[in-house]
Amino acid sequence: MQHTKHLWRAGLLVIAFGLSLLFGRHFLIPASFGAEGYYRADSRAELMALPLVHGGTRSCAECHEKEQAEHDSSKHAGVSCEVCHAPLADHASGGKKTAVMPSSLSQRLCNLCHLKLVARPAAFPQIVPQDHLIATGALEPGEAVPDRACGPCHGTHKPDQSN
Repeated sequence: MQHTKHLWRAGLLVIAFGLSLLFGRHFLIPASFGAEGYYRADSRAELMALPLVHGGTRSCAECHEKEQAEHDSSKHAGVSCEVCHAPLADHASGGKKTAVMPSSLSQRLCNLCHLKLVARPAAFPQIVPQDHLIATGALEPGEAVPDRACGPCHGTHKPDQSN
């Protein structure tokens, strides 16, 4: 038994460490944690107090009726304006324009949704940009895909019609 003293000491240290973690947890985890699920319930009020950044598609319709009508009748009707542009807060506040709305006609933006990926449903429109442009005659084999490759053939708000 004389040689087991170090084992007892190590065991007592492990128990003391475990107890300190158990009691320390009480002081480190907020009281509202777990009250309404696996998160801190008080965070909802904090998040609701933050300024509104995204306005949704309907907020754009107030000033951009023509674009909204084109968008609503297109295959992109389910895509919010803020997906391709920027959050409403970057463009307008309190119903007034505060800055020019950023927009991108880059094929990289279109690729975010339409680049061929195995994980996407087969029915979803997907392309390999190089192959698509060669098949349509817009590009010769071996040429690089231009940055604004989609715009000349696909409308920005109504992609099933050309610009």
